[in-house]
Amino acid sequence: MRQEWSNAQLKLLKKEFPKGSVAVLADDLGRSEGAVRQKAHSLGLKKKNRSNARSTPSRKKSARKVARTRK
Repeated sequence: MRQEWSNAQLKLLKKEFPKGSVAVLADDLGRSEGAVRQKAHSLGLKKKNRSNARSTPSRKKSARKVARTRK
């Protein structure tokens, strides 16, 4: 069943999503992580700290490949 987002939930999402854990925020909101990510995306919210992003290792790998080709 689809549950509407309350004003209080939206306010918390906008405040906490950029800097907080999606898992913790989902638990606080009583929603799934996917629902939290989807709503954040629809509102144009972005994560501020991307240091733990899945793409980080591939970026490092790409940087190593570039360094090898420059030698």
